Amino acid sequence: MRGEAAWFRLLAAAARLEMALKYNPRWHLQPRVPAGNPGGGRWTDGGGGTGSGAMGQDEAPVLQRSADRKRSIIKDTPAVFEVEANSEANGSKPIYELHEMNEVFEHAVDILKEASAQDVDHRLVMAIVYMKTTHGYYDRLHPRPKTVLPMNVHVSYWLGFGWSREDLQVPATNIRAGVTLLKRISERVKEPTVAKVATLYNNLSAEQVSGYGARVQKIYEEEPWWDL
Repeated sequence: MRGEAAWFRLLAAAARLEMALKYNPRWHLQPRVPAGNPGGGRWTDGGGGTGSGAMGQDEAPVLQRSADRKRSIIKDTPAVFEVEANSEANGSKPIYELHEMNEVFEHAVDILKEASAQDVDHRLVMAIVYMKTTHGYYDRLHPRPKTVLPMNVHVSYWLGFGWSREDLQVPATNIRAGVTLLKRISERVKEPTVAKVATLYNNLSAEQVSGYGARVQKIYEEEPWWDL
């Protein structure tokens, strides 16, 4: 029975991926801006540009308080968020991370569509979805959790965007909200990396890369969602 379940899971994943490929059939071959550069990981036309972000960081104020960062993200105002690298951040897999609970393929179509629409690295979105669904699966048991999967968007914290709980319970809207947050965070991070952006996605007050950010970086590099 376990073997049959794995086979049906593989068939379902293949079907979802086939649907996703209709939106960008060459997404896995299309060149991306190198990680660590402004706009790192985003799809590019291969012309060699790295992009400079929409915020104009040279003239933007540096914000370190979470309330100020939150206001800048919601109102979409120029800002710089400084997050230091942290060699001691532990990105290893914790025992409670359950690969079987990951929902990356389940939401692959919406992830690829929204990442493309907002010019955000789809692998970063997939890494966040993988992290959230393999770590936060217990939220499914709560009748009214503070955050909503698959991207674990905090309902009350981001109320300023106008997203209701009912909105965020729709997977496509939830992913659109999460991608919006990732885009606005990455535009404001000084010398952005996957680890820095993920750290702030989890904790907007952070001033150095956390274990959470380091784990997302590891997931991003390893792409474990392909392990069916």
